[in-house]
Amino acid sequence: MSDRRDDVMRVLSAYQLKDYGIKGPSLAESFARRQASCLVVGLRNSDKSGVLLQLLDTQEGVNQLITGMESAALLLGAGKKIFYIPEYAIHVKERIETFVSAAGIEVRIGLIDVREHEDSVICHLVTMLEIADCLEGTYEESIYVSVNGGSLKRVSPDTSVGDLTGTKKGKGVLIGNRIYDNHALEMNLDESELDNGMVQILGENDCMIRLVEKDLLENRERSCGKCVFCREGLLQLHAMYKDTAEGKGKNDYPELIREIGLAMKHGCLCSLGQNGAQPALGVLEHFSNEYMAHNKRKKCPAGVCFLKSVIYIDPVLCTGCMECLDRCRAGCIEGKSGYIHMIDSTECTGCRACMEICKADAIVETEGKLPKLPERLVKCGKFKKR
Repeated sequence: MSDRRDDVMRVLSAYQLKDYGIKGPSLAESFARRQASCLVVGLRNSDKSGVLLQLLDTQEGVNQLITGMESAALLLGAGKKIFYIPEYAIHVKERIETFVSAAGIEVRIGLIDVREHEDSVICHLVTMLEIADCLEGTYEESIYVSVNGGSLKRVSPDTSVGDLTGTKKGKGVLIGNRIYDNHALEMNLDESELDNGMVQILGENDCMIRLVEKDLLENRERSCGKCVFCREGLLQLHAMYKDTAEGKGKNDYPELIREIGLAMKHGCLCSLGQNGAQPALGVLEHFSNEYMAHNKRKKCPAGVCFLKSVIYIDPVLCTGCMECLDRCRAGCIEGKSGYIHMIDSTECTGCRACMEICKADAIVETEGKLPKLPERLVKCGKFKKR
């Protein structure tokens, strides 16, 4: 056992591998200084995209996870191994649990509870796969990245964001949990803080205020609420961005946002809180003109906020084809196949993507009075207007 541990330590020392997204000492240095009874592995708690879980889509990926966790546990002297899967990806548990459980790895659903695991060593999923690559002699320094929610690519760290995405245009870029203006297209990936593998190009029709308001709401819903700075910070940040999107922003909001964001970064125990304010701070840094347009002039440069018109689905014309539901980026359309779809006007951003995709011309924009609409899902052809 000692010889095996020495062999693994020697390999990791040679590659100088670090935990995913961490700019600090190598794993070999960290593991040499610390022993732990438990190894905990998963995504960052702040990762809402889950695109890196695609690495477990193959049996090879699952086997690499097992190899990596067994090797890391050996170095740490950890008798217990736990792999966390986010609630939104419970299907991954159903697919891999038989294999990892056979290797003595416990699978849990939810956020990683850092309080429970304060005496454990917590590592990222990608790190475990890279440990396996090192042991197999196939490791190459690279970054796993998904562009606009597509399949993962493995690219060189010195790849520019523009070359990766194939565009030199766009209003901005969302890299991990951080929002940048279009100058980030010239940035290399190793210069960015890509903490979830996700790169998204933001266009002229993307309202930065609405994007952040939605992101903050999602973080509020996912937060465990045990950290005061996370619980209260997300609540206040979301309220301020919601006010701004609705033309009710106040002059002192920017300074309060910066103050709360800094407090969350240093006062929260996990990445959900530590990174939760990053998009809000990014807008103030890179899109201050767009923020001030909302706050001062009550104008949305993207044409999303302050809409006077309302978009609805004509219950007579709707065929229940599901295409508008799939296209809606705001997730504000409810429906299922063969049933009249409904738009939640309070969540609708007015992007009109649903209108473009509807072959039945059933989606209507009006500034007048709305007709009678279904209040629940009704089969197509069964709705009576009167």
